[in-house]
Amino acid sequence: MHDPTGGYAGKALFVDLNSEKIEVMESKIEPKVIGGRGFGSWYLLMHTKAGQDPLSPENPLVFSTGPLTGTIAPASSRLNISNINVFNRGISTSSVGGSLGPAMKFAGIDYIVLSGRAARLVYLLVEKGDAGPVARLVEAEMLWGKTTWETYLFLKRELGSDSLHVASIGPAGENLCHTANIIVDGVRSASWSGCGALMGSKRLKALVVKAAGVVSVSHPVEFLTEVRKLNKHLKTAQGARQLRRYGTLGVAGSGGLFGTGAVAVRNQQDEYWDPAKLLRLRETVFTERYGDRRLACFNCPLCCTHLYRIKGGQYGDLVCEGIHANHVRGFGYALDVDDPEVVLHAQALVSQLGLDVDSVSSTLAWAFECFEQGLLTESDTDGLRLEWGNGGVVLDLIRKIAVRTGIGELLADGVAMAAARLGRGSERYAMQCKGVGINEQGLRSNKAWALGILTSTRGGGHLNGSPNTENVRLAPEIGERLFGVREAGNPFAYEGKGRLAFFFERLKAMVDSLGMCYFTSLWEDESLLGPQDYARLYTMATGIEVDGQSMMESGERIYNIEKAFNTLHVGFTRNDDFPPARFMEMAISNGPMKGEKLTQEQWSQLLDEYYEVHGWDPVTGWQRRSVLSKLKLDYLLPVLEAAGRLP
Repeated sequence: MHDPTGGYAGKALFVDLNSEKIEVMESKIEPKVIGGRGFGSWYLLMHTKAGQDPLSPENPLVFSTGPLTGTIAPASSRLNISNINVFNRGISTSSVGGSLGPAMKFAGIDYIVLSGRAARLVYLLVEKGDAGPVARLVEAEMLWGKTTWETYLFLKRELGSDSLHVASIGPAGENLCHTANIIVDGVRSASWSGCGALMGSKRLKALVVKAAGVVSVSHPVEFLTEVRKLNKHLKTAQGARQLRRYGTLGVAGSGGLFGTGAVAVRNQQDEYWDPAKLLRLRETVFTERYGDRRLACFNCPLCCTHLYRIKGGQYGDLVCEGIHANHVRGFGYALDVDDPEVVLHAQALVSQLGLDVDSVSSTLAWAFECFEQGLLTESDTDGLRLEWGNGGVVLDLIRKIAVRTGIGELLADGVAMAAARLGRGSERYAMQCKGVGINEQGLRSNKAWALGILTSTRGGGHLNGSPNTENVRLAPEIGERLFGVREAGNPFAYEGKGRLAFFFERLKAMVDSLGMCYFTSLWEDESLLGPQDYARLYTMATGIEVDGQSMMESGERIYNIEKAFNTLHVGFTRNDDFPPARFMEMAISNGPMKGEKLTQEQWSQLLDEYYEVHGWDPVTGWQRRSVLSKLKLDYLLPVLEAAGRLP
């Protein structure tokens, strides 16, 4: 353990909802996990028993900031939420922007750990007191049933503060939908693996923080100099300029600015879509027809989201913030919907109701294919015709899921559970990995992208380890210089992709733990920030001397903590890192990647490379003693050995 220093607020809240007891304690962290995601993952590993129901009251829900959260570092908005994955009992982490994380730091708090289940409906109010943070639980009966938008506006009026920030659940979290998420300030989404359901199971409607201020750093003059240098770079770097102009939809989205990413169409049946449809969902369509102005999270120079307005549209008027690449992938390509107004309304609905776009859209895509195959009929779907491209039905189903009405009851807990409940052979159409729906671009075409998703410790999702290098066709010489992988930009190649995923797993874990936004990093573009940049910020903020290599080692340590959690709690093995059969059986039908699909032999060789670079056992996929000792995780050895899961 080490004492808090610059960058760290120094206090933590431990909230026992059973007794409504709140303790303010010194924030102590396990050495070398930085904070943020690192602390959350470590805390879950040390304080969660294997074998419990994911929604058990004993299971903690952890809100954790990083040492750079709330500082003047660019894009230092991030807050991490850690919980047991409700889909598979493994680990789950979510990074969310906005201003709640900075507000926690201004109130003097690094972490909030919630356990138990309240006897009444409550929200947690945290304020900045004269002698430190002050917290209390407040009656929330009047908020139950409200959307996240209504909750946010009500609390802003009720508590009357411009420095008030809110993380809340919507009806989906209240109804314990496994697809539920947590929404910050009505618009920012912490969306992974049922964190909203766990919050709802605790009968906690919202976390509210009222605080303004600054975060102290150890070397303020040097820190300011470093921040000014990085801000100047982020104003001129190509990747930053493109992100400001086009957002994640235009830059990272399939068929976006670069036009090179394959799109996952009709429940991953294909990765080629009619170009005319693709054009109807390009970023410029949303901006030119509905765009109002650019918006940003706390202290962010990238401004990657828009405010959109629809007046007199088919589905009514709308004002909403968004949209990101995932919304267009999930509610557009995956469902064969090419109407931008459907995508915008769907994005607004999941935000209001508190639902994860990836979990919901992968489940809807499965349901549409089941309807196509005759496994679901109108008698099962409340008379709705689940036909590809039917945008009105998409909006109806989202509403039904949040309140578990009719067909929504089947779909509310995600694609794997829905397929298990329906049966009828529907399991073959459930595109999922480790129980979590897969609804991302280019798994057949982009090999490293696929690897990052299928090996992710949180059970899918591209942000843990999937590189963006294939999507942007990174030049061989740049791939060699940055990652030691000449084929980093070649989506067809398998060679070196294990090393590439390993690099980005460590980078993302480190960035999440610092409290920074990943879009500032070289994941988004090779012109942006790398490990040494983050190391300098951390050193100037905390006074702890580090370099880029040691920061990446911290990222590796965090990833191995999460890996160990999954091994102990679920027992995932090498077999769980393989893709669904569809990706090896159905080739891309057309376009520049026509004929591409994954193969059993090449995927197996790719996994061998991936395990080797990690130092994991290639037979089981579990961690070896040597890598745990190298990372100073020796305390895990007897636990894994006792469980029979140490090769």
